[in-house]
Amino acid sequence: MTTNVKFKGKRITVGKIVEAIGKFDRNIDNEKSHGGKTFAVWYQAKSYPPKKILSLATGLRVNSFSGGEETHRVFRHLGFRVCYKPDGPAENATINASHERKVKEKELFSRKWKELRAKDLIKTVNEPGVYVLACTPTKLADQRVTTEDIFYVGVSKYAGVNKRLRQFLDAVNGKGGHSAGTRYCKKYKRHGIFRHASFYVAIASYSSEMRKRSRTPNALRKMGVVAALEMYIMARVKRETGCEPQLNLQ
Repeated sequence: MTTNVKFKGKRITVGKIVEAIGKFDRNIDNEKSHGGKTFAVWYQAKSYPPKKILSLATGLRVNSFSGGEETHRVFRHLGFRVCYKPDGPAENATINASHERKVKEKELFSRKWKELRAKDLIKTVNEPGVYVLACTPTKLADQRVTTEDIFYVGVSKYAGVNKRLRQFLDAVNGKGGHSAGTRYCKKYKRHGIFRHASFYVAIASYSSEMRKRSRTPNALRKMGVVAALEMYIMARVKRETGCEPQLNLQ
């Protein structure tokens, strides 16, 4: 962080930026326009349009310079945070994590098993969520999910569920990339265990932005719900069957 920076021949300080933010706040016409079209500069937990603030700080017309990194670099040099603008109040309102977790758990156990096949994964969800797997020679397709059939509980917080499932199948075939899939390959497949079994899957996921630069506060909260849901489902399996899912124990 520096104390001042030059932009278009103008020397800008932190004080000038703060003063410009004050001018912006005093203009009631700006009340509904915090944040730029895509990015926002943050100050005291509020977001502001970078180009407008820089215009007020320098006296330059907004249309006399470009936005993007040229503008953002000024704020970053001075120690301000610039990132994607926040969504509206509804998306940023705090969700009830306990309620959400219960809803998602109920949703998962209302699902029916689907056979896990690589060719079908493009049709599955690409969202953060929890997935459960069964591994059995018994035909489970279209049967309701029960704790007795759950062989593994997995979670995908930072990538889509379908990506993790593809990684699991790759690892089962010895390619690595998924710790549980690799364990299965080493401890079961190589010894001929479950030779005639098929994998079945059920998923409870969220429609949520996963990209780090653009995810909202609620997207992060949903990831927290997903992380908790994994443990709650494992606890339910242990309560109802006497042990944790077999592949989770390996």
